[in-house]
Amino acid sequence: MAVIDSGIEAALAAAEAGMEVLRGTDFGLLGNADRLDVLARLEHVSRSIPSIGHELVAELDAQGAVAEFPYGGMSPLLAGTLHIRFGTARKMMSESALLVERVGISGVRVPAVYPLVAAAQRGGWINADHVAVILTFFRELPAAVGAQDRASAEAQLVELAKTLRPDQLEAAARRLMGHLNPDGSLDDERERRKEVGFWMGPQGPDGLTRGTFCFDARLRAMFEAFFAKFAKPGMCNPEDED
Repeated sequence: MAVIDSGIEAALAAAEAGMEVLRGTDFGLLGNADRLDVLARLEHVSRSIPSIGHELVAELDAQGAVAEFPYGGMSPLLAGTLHIRFGTARKMMSESALLVERVGISGVRVPAVYPLVAAAQRGGWINADHVAVILTFFRELPAAVGAQDRASAEAQLVELAKTLRPDQLEAAARRLMGHLNPDGSLDDERERRKEVGFWMGPQGPDGLTRGTFCFDARLRAMFEAFFAKFAKPGMCNPEDED
């Protein structure tokens, strides 16, 4: 199905035609330097694709796409249409919320939460793994860190991401975290509560459901009291009628 906008349709057709040519190309006559150059250029192009997706997800959300299609929500809509995991769909949505400029209720354009990250990804300078490292850094950064330090941290991490592997960027991010939050001194109750939660995975073919959790001290104490009684040897044995 052709997109109604002729410019977008032409761009998509050109991209698809170019990939068709590359898929049918024999690279056997190239030297290794040229092979590496082809890989690097393909990587550069592929890095910017998620940023286009973020823009589209933001537009779908803003224009109420969930009301047009029988999926019951944005996450099911993306998963069902793109044939991706629900987790991948949710990741697209969360990154879109942070990396796309939006229009506020008053009609004024609101910058992306992390505009430098968004620009670097759009330009093909950083990949999805780099983005994940940077967003994880800011998710773990205490709220007490001021706006100026946050902006400086974003600029530093983006510049490093342009020349480092994601694992190297992770190490740099840990050092920067140590500088901004020495000894975890800025951590507080509100920050710790951000980590509290429960994730339940899909039910397996054996009927069992697995998950992970992070409890605070109060909830742990409640569970310890429960387990002290009901997790003792011999308790809750389905083969014991008594």
